Amino acid sequence: MKKYNYRWIWADQDDIYTNKAYSLENIIEEIIEYYYSGDVESISIEINENDDTFAIHFIEAGETHEYECRATPDDVAQFLNELAEECDRQDTFEIKSI
Repeated sequence: MKKYNYRWIWADQDDIYTNKAYSLENIIEEIIEYYYSGDVESISIEINENDDTFAIHFIEAGETHEYECRATPDDVAQFLNELAEECDRQDTFEIKSI
């Protein structure tokens, strides 16, 4: 049986949600798909082993979005907080290894 590696909390204006995920990439992908309401044509999340960062690329309604963040729970949470702000949302995220 595969074990979850992360517990993450997502708070928005309606509620606080506690989730589990196998990878940080899964969390990023889920939030991008939610924020852009199914308009995402493709998502690519690659890890750069040399400096332990994620290169995040996705296409939404013909527009390419590119981001980079360190591949740690705290840095991914910070990236998601910034993405929320960019999408005019007041959501907050917290991610912990379990």
